[in-house]
Parts: sequence; C-alpha cells; structure tokens
Amino acid sequence: KAGYYLSMIRSRLIDMYGPGIIDQGGLEIVAALDLKLQEIAENAVKDGVRKIAPTLEGALVCFDADTGNLLAAVGGSDFKASPYNRALVAQRQPGSSIKPIIYAAAFEQGRQDTTTLVDNAVSFNPGPGQPRWTPQNDDGKHHGTLTLRQALATSNNIIAVKLLESITVPVAVEYSRKVGLTPPAQPGLSYALGTDEVTLHDLTRAYI
Repeated sequence: KAGYYLSMIRSRLIDMYGPGIIDQGGLEIVAALDLKLQEIAENAVKDGVRKIAPTLEGALVCFDADTGNLLAAVGGSDFKASPYNRALVAQRQPGSSIKPIIYAAAFEQGRQDTTTLVDNAVSFNPGPGQPRWTPQNDDGKHHGTLTLRQALATSNNIIAVKLLESITVPVAVEYSRKVGLTPPAQPGLSYALGTDEVTLHDLTRAYI
C-alpha cells in the first residue's frame, strides 16, 4: 500500500544516511501518511486518468494546511507499472498557478489589492541580442485599468508581467525561495507566467 509515499520515504532515508541504511533495518519511521486519504487519492488519480486517456498520467498531493504535513502523495495511476513519482520528482511548468506567488511578493512590498495597472499592448526587451517579447492574454484582448484583485481573479497575463517588472525579478525570486520554490538561475519577466519548472509537491506546499 501507498507505494509512491513509501518510495519517497525510502529515497529521503537514502539521501540522509546512504543506501546501506535500508538494508540494515532496525529503523522506526514516523510519517504523516493518512492511509485512508492515500487510498482516496490513488483512486482519484486512477479514475481521472482513465476518463481522459489510458496513455496519460497524473499526480496528486494532499497537505494538512495547518501543520504542513504531507498526508497523501500519488505519483501516477499505477505504482507497480510505473514507479516514477510525478508528484515529487517530475518538473513541470506551473503556468498561471505561479501568479499568486508573484502577487504575494508584491503585497509584501507594499502593493495593495486596490493598486491599479493598465492592461494594454506592451513589449519588453529580454536582453541584448534577443527579440522584444510581447505577452498576450489568453483571450487575445486588453481590458484597460484593473485593480490587482481584478487582475488576479481573471488571471490577467499582461498585468502579471507588469507587476513583476515593477517589483523586480530578484524580489520575486527571493520570495519564491522563501515559500520553498527553486527558481532558475537567471529568470526573466516570463517567470510571471509560469515558464519555470517546479514539482507538484513544491508548488502545492508554497501555498500553505
């Protein structure tokens, strides 16, 4: 039972004490695993993948928001068939789910949810020798002046990038590290749109 969760514990023990510790035995491990939640999570991933396509895979993590304990972790639809842990190891682009991190960094810098920015056509210079970058909203439209509350609620791309530019990338990167993420060595303004890669585990934990 709980193959993905137990494999995580095994990997961390090996990282901490070396591979020999597993063979020696005699350890008593206390984990936050909730077996009932783990079984529910495994079934949810398996059923969800099956409804979409058998060739796809999925992952799920469940934290206790009060303690930060990891209660369940599912890294795929079938541990025996594919033990690769997509919840804890696989790196994926978070997309718009990174935006609340950018906004939180801005609020820490003194911005308010009533602070306004203009959603209009704008281009940025990524660096010497690189073409100018023109971010677009998903609907291809511009929505004028919005409060940060409105922009976050509608997942506005252009204002997210403008907000990142205003607080500066290093400030956002430092805040990301504070909440447990590991940004790239040289992130740019596209970081506001989730072009970096993170694990599901780290991204979810950052919200706690």
